[in-house]
Amino acid sequence: MVEGVECRGYVHRVSIALQIRFPHKVFRIMNHGSGGATSRDVLACAQRTGDRVYGVAACEVATNDVLRQFQRRVDEAVAIEEFTANYREMLRCLKRRAARLVCIGVPPIGWSSDTEADLDVVAANRELVRYNESAAECAANAGAVFIDVWQEFVRAAGLLSGWSLELPARPSARSLWHADGLHPSPDLGVELIASLVVEELARGGPEGSCPRAKMRGPGHQPRIPMRGWDI
Repeated sequence: MVEGVECRGYVHRVSIALQIRFPHKVFRIMNHGSGGATSRDVLACAQRTGDRVYGVAACEVATNDVLRQFQRRVDEAVAIEEFTANYREMLRCLKRRAARLVCIGVPPIGWSSDTEADLDVVAANRELVRYNESAAECAANAGAVFIDVWQEFVRAAGLLSGWSLELPARPSARSLWHADGLHPSPDLGVELIASLVVEELARGGPEGSCPRAKMRGPGHQPRIPMRGWDI
């Protein structure tokens, strides 16, 4: 997850929503995310977090891998082949220590801000689609759930302000993005992502002690462990 709980981003919103929904349970959220991280950084973090066992391990990464390419920060950019390898290895590391794996897709970039005036948003979003598809495939192969926030962002942004992938202009009001066009807005954007994550997490907790994540299926019965979760 990309934002610290203290930043009041969607991670904080998820923690609050889970506690309200299940007040008799304990949720301990350990956020290892950092601003500007690419899949290289997230993989390194997964490799150094030791042997701690998690009820749920959740991860989200891809935006900076792509964004750095379009910012001409070549040394920091991560090509899709390396991204796929990093994502696959990250899930392998987490799979050993988590009863359930949840992968969160990244949303589209909203628009080119004043500081990123020459950013080709349409092209960058096309690349992000490819990276999300790669992440979803890695998640499926690892037995993890993949939460697709992309389609919900596109649908909601279109209904709110007429925003579209073909014309990613900054709306005059009611936006899912912060003023920079990159980060989710602290109200609508954060709430949208948080609601999708909470909906998935609330479907059921870790199943037994087996560290293999479970795919959601037609016969899946929601279950929250009595002791709560480490996330």
